[in-house]
Parts: sequence; C-alpha cells; structure tokens
Amino acid sequence: MAGTDPAALAAGGTGVGTLTWGADEAAIMAEFPQATANPKGGLWEMGTAQGMSAITVFDMQDGKLAGIRVEFTEGLISMEACSEKWTELRASFDGTFGPSQSDNLAAYWTTATTAIVMDCSPNESGAGILAISYSPPTAE
Repeated sequence: MAGTDPAALAAGGTGVGTLTWGADEAAIMAEFPQATANPKGGLWEMGTAQGMSAITVFDMQDGKLAGIRVEFTEGLISMEACSEKWTELRASFDGTFGPSQSDNLAAYWTTATTAIVMDCSPNESGAGILAISYSPPTAE
C-alpha cells in the first residue's frame, strides 16, 4: 500500500497515497493494482501499510471512494504489542498530519481534506487489532 503523501493531502487527498475522495474504482486500481472486489461492496487489498501486513478496504458510495480502513494483520499478539505499535505510528502520523487528540488507545487527526482515526482494540483471544480509518471530514 502506498504511504501518506503530504503533497497529495494538501491537494485534497485522502491521506492514503495519492487517492482523492470520490475516486472511482479505476483510479483506486491504478494505484492499488492488487485490489479486488470486496464481497461486501467496494474494493479490498491484502498487502502492506506502514511496513506491516494489512488488509485495506476501500468503501464506495454510488461508485465513488467514500472511506478507507486499514487493519493490520501481523505481530500484534497482545494489547501491549498493539499499544507499542500504536504509539510508534501515532508519533509518525503526528509528524505528517499535526498533533493528534487521543482517548485511551485511539488517536484522531482532522485536516482540511480527511479525518483519521487510529485505534487498538482487543479481539476475542486478547490479541490487539490495530486499525486506521480515513474519511472525508464532517462539516461543522
């Protein structure tokens, strides 16, 4: 998965590669050629994000990109391990998107073009699930 491109974000992007909100499936597949149809709708890709194995889901509304969720799939065998990776990624994202707000193991960023939530939560076996969600910012 492509990394965060600050120049693309400044130009109205999602914060994921050079994708912009409202992109069609062809634009997503041009940047993420391994993406395939998701049985629940939209597209998904098994690949990497932030240097870790991850599943990225591209949510579509009326054929246009409306949300992105990245769920990491490796190495977070406990909530402690998840917390360590969350802390590392939060510092990196703070450097890219500016200072975050946080609540327990959830961090929040809002830019002019995207809202980002990164959180760690336990699964049924007690391992940590680290996920990052990107969406257009809500109008206030």
